[in-house]
Amino acid sequence: MADQVSDQMSNELFPGKVLKFAREQGFGTVELEDGRQIPFDAFNCTYEPKVGDPVRVRVGVSRLGKPKALRVERPDEKQA
Repeated sequence: MADQVSDQMSNELFPGKVLKFAREQGFGTVELEDGRQIPFDAFNCTYEPKVGDPVRVRVGVSRLGKPKALRVERPDEKQA
């Protein structure tokens, strides 16, 4: 699965929903459709997410070598 993530982390956006978001701490968790739970930092969001929001996520690798959301956006958001 790690190879799949690294192969697909370039530009693919995975659908999911926000499970947790702690604005004060600046981080949260997204659950992808396949059940994986991926952490994210608030500065990687294009808007202020709320728990339960559907999102699209670009998955990359954290400095610890684990999957992490590098971009979190609304499903209907236009790509730049």
